Amino acid sequence: VAFYEGSNEDNQSSKSAPSSKLEVVNADGSKQQIINNGDVSALSWSPNGKYLAASINGQVVIWNNTLKQQASIPNNGATSLVWLNNEDLIYNQNGDVLVFNTPAQKTTLLGRPTNGDSIIGLSVSADDSYVYVSLENQQSVFELARIGLHDQRIQNPDLLTSLALLMPNTISGCSFNFLNFTGTNPSIIIQASSSLQQSCSQQSQTYLSGYNIDSSSLSTQFIPN
Repeated sequence: VAFYEGSNEDNQSSKSAPSSKLEVVNADGSKQQIINNGDVSALSWSPNGKYLAASINGQVVIWNNTLKQQASIPNNGATSLVWLNNEDLIYNQNGDVLVFNTPAQKTTLLGRPTNGDSIIGLSVSADDSYVYVSLENQQSVFELARIGLHDQRIQNPDLLTSLALLMPNTISGCSFNFLNFTGTNPSIIIQASSSLQQSCSQQSQTYLSGYNIDSSSLSTQFIPN
């Protein structure tokens, strides 16, 4: 188990603690100190327990399970670290999502899902097909994006661009947004009181048709307030 002083977390990312000690607790209860004085913002063990990664003092550092340093990646302070497998570490740097292959000591850009937004979390889908990216935009609205790990392509990119310009929006008590996942058409999300479900559905069609968007190709989800 790895932890830094003042944190309740063991091997997951958590809030930074300036001037913290990073320690590993062995199975017999003994402790090994890795860093005596540093600013730790994220921790993550590889699935097989071979590697420990930490975002510390403006860089991502990787140790093996004997606590010998394996890599040091310059970074402006990753807020999230997640292992794709036992060799590839996914991390964020500014608005970029990157993957570092430990044996090859090579970093590859996976995606750049934001434009001035803050990346606050990363996770990998159960089938290792996508990286999910939790975001906070400049209006303090939380969003979720995902990046395909197997060269998946977004269908209808022009449609997505149009929807992103039009939504989210609220008209006459009806809140409109959209949800997109690669490989399927987007879904229009309508949020309103139950009594407005039918009128809001009609209003969404009118709203989109006003911008030459054919809503018949889109599914609709209604969420009552």
